[in-house]
Amino acid sequence: MMKFFTLKDKSVTFKLTVLIIALILTLLLWLIPEHKDDSSYSAAETEAAISQTIEDIDTGESEDFFASYRTERRKQRDQKEELYIAVMADTSLTAEEKEGAKEDLENLYYRSGLEDKVETILKGRNYEDVIFSYEEPLSLLIIKASSLSSSEEKGLRDFIAVYCGIDSASLSVFTIY
Repeated sequence: MMKFFTLKDKSVTFKLTVLIIALILTLLLWLIPEHKDDSSYSAAETEAAISQTIEDIDTGESEDFFASYRTERRKQRDQKEELYIAVMADTSLTAEEKEGAKEDLENLYYRSGLEDKVETILKGRNYEDVIFSYEEPLSLLIIKASSLSSSEEKGLRDFIAVYCGIDSASLSVFTIY
């Protein structure tokens, strides 16, 4: 019988990352009021549509957005944690596979901690609300603000790049007010 999940070459991490990115994009695309039926968006059109959708959310809905996003992120973190713990407890798996699950769990804790710390730091810098999603190859920062100046956005990109050790070009920044 073929196993659905294997830990060789970090495939579980890759599959879960792809799943999370797909869920985020599905949520954001679902919020786009007039999307094309043929789903033939280019990357630039998709980012522009997401940006426009986020800009169209009013203050009351944005509070719900931030709360909903955090709730969904917590559920996904919990599911990943349960999966990795179950893999480590599975007696039919090799020590190498269990070690891979342990590394993936430690990576999950590390990324979750970074997301939480970045959000806390930015709230401490007087941003009303913040969502930071640390993923590879593309991370996401959503700020509750009417807009950001180019210098503010550059400052945020530079801070996150240094703090998280990522390329600032791999960070998408959006505002919601």
